[in-house]
Amino acid sequence: MNIFNNIDAFIELITDLAFFKNMDGVYTHCNEAHLSFVGKTREEIIGKTAFEIYSTENANKIQKDDYEILATRKTKAYEETFINKDGTITYFYTTKQVLYNDLGDKIGLFCIERNITAEKEYQLIYEDNKLLLEYIAKHNDISQILDKIVNLAEDRNKDTKCSILLLNESKRNLFSGASPSLPDFYNEAINGVEIGEKIGSCGSAVYKKERVIVENINTHENWQGYLELTKKANLHACWSEPIFSSRDEILGSFAMYSSKVKAPSDFELKLISSYAHLVSLAIEKENQNKAIRESNKKLRLSEFESAQLFDNALVGLMYISQDRIILKANQHLANIFGYENPEEMIGISTRELHLSQSKFLEFGKTYFKTLVHRTNLNIEYQQKKKDGSTVWCELSGTALDEQTSADLAKGVLWTVKDITKNKELEQKVKERTQEIQEKNKQLEDVATKDYLTGLYNRLKIDDSIDYQIKRSKRNESIFGVIMLDIDYFKLVNDEHGHQVGDKILFEFAKVLTDVFRETDIVGRWGGEEFLIIIEDADKEDIINLANKIKETIERHDFPVVKRKTVSVGVTIYHKNENKNELIQRVDKALYKAKNSGRNQVQYL
Repeated sequence: MNIFNNIDAFIELITDLAFFKNMDGVYTHCNEAHLSFVGKTREEIIGKTAFEIYSTENANKIQKDDYEILATRKTKAYEETFINKDGTITYFYTTKQVLYNDLGDKIGLFCIERNITAEKEYQLIYEDNKLLLEYIAKHNDISQILDKIVNLAEDRNKDTKCSILLLNESKRNLFSGASPSLPDFYNEAINGVEIGEKIGSCGSAVYKKERVIVENINTHENWQGYLELTKKANLHACWSEPIFSSRDEILGSFAMYSSKVKAPSDFELKLISSYAHLVSLAIEKENQNKAIRESNKKLRLSEFESAQLFDNALVGLMYISQDRIILKANQHLANIFGYENPEEMIGISTRELHLSQSKFLEFGKTYFKTLVHRTNLNIEYQQKKKDGSTVWCELSGTALDEQTSADLAKGVLWTVKDITKNKELEQKVKERTQEIQEKNKQLEDVATKDYLTGLYNRLKIDDSIDYQIKRSKRNESIFGVIMLDIDYFKLVNDEHGHQVGDKILFEFAKVLTDVFRETDIVGRWGGEEFLIIIEDADKEDIINLANKIKETIERHDFPVVKRKTVSVGVTIYHKNENKNELIQRVDKALYKAKNSGRNQVQYL
């Protein structure tokens, strides 16, 4: 049989990049998807080697991988990167397989490359968000946090230099927050720049409160007054994202500079937006810490050694009796609770300041009794104001001794601080953190889930197999792998169209999800093939599960499908084998099931 019969027609059915190279590395066949990616005609590809098509850097990587696979005679599936002419990176999941003629001689490599750039970029952004959120949570030095954000952004995108500019209190000028890679003379020149409609990229972005993209600084009207400065710094493009607080107040800008005249890629725009959100969260945390430091400072100023200090203290003070009647209060306390003067509060029972009787009774049974027995206490509590509204207070109580008693206190001196704004800010930060966590979860789903079925994608499956192999070597545990293929699926697509085929794949995925446990990894391997990883499964377990899948599929009512069968290959992990060997074996088991008449389970 001539292996090249109809190969061109065959590879055109593959939606990913597909091509064949002979033993000399010469391309002899390729599909339209491959031609479209490299931007060349068939005549410019066929008969050429990688060195005649790609850059030397890319060609060297391709040749090295090809030699390795041809030498080992093994199919290899791996992630690889392709550096584009504009310096951006395309990520591929590549599968290369050695082909043989009828005599068993090697004749070349058959290759399929799936573009996974979008999934990879979302995964990178998710990892950055997770890392930086943890860093923000653990550190309080805002300068260190902003430097960390900029450094990570520059590591992620090597061609750029990043800058954070923060708006001053007057809301008119921008001051440097972090820009460690920009020249000192440049930072000094723009530090304190006034915002305006045509003031560079950052000044304009903050003024307009919208993203400003300048692809060519040398010709853009916003930069004409700064050309001498930007040329000296070798800056030729600048993309700036405004930074907003959780209340949509403008805080500053996050910018990326390039030494080339260029537009930002979709990935770079995602990065800018993501980092601007993280800067916003860091700034809000710093503002909250400032408010707390100021409040603590005021508390330290409050010494209660005289009536004058009591009356003029910068915190609320009230002295209450054992039966919880207010005997004395200062003006600051009256302001907190909405009274014109402290005299109005004298004689009021603290019961009236509580939101409900049940809460008052709870308070009386716990906190007040603790204080009566001479124990200092600090709590946060919600109180009622004169007009019926509420205020969050931080209460600090100290028991005061009566001259004639050695057992009980005469009353309690309460220090009262209004922390309503702090509570509101805490809630905002909590909501914002939750929002970012939800966005990160969405990013993680995009990076690890198949867009059509919602099952795990090939990247996630690969990672899970790596994890199970490491776990097996560490704990001497075993795991099983099931690979299955929907029989006659191509006929469904041919007769009813791909939309119907997609619906069947989605329905099929739901059935698989119902059969397996949440701890099992159920994923779409590609096309109509699915792969499942079963933790702690022996040969008998894996075969029983495979038969259960087959029987469940046969009973399920799929639309338009007359023959509801699947071919299933199963195996378990063998000690000390690698991932490729494991995948090859389960793939051979599936091939055996299909070649033996389909609708059966084969174990290897």
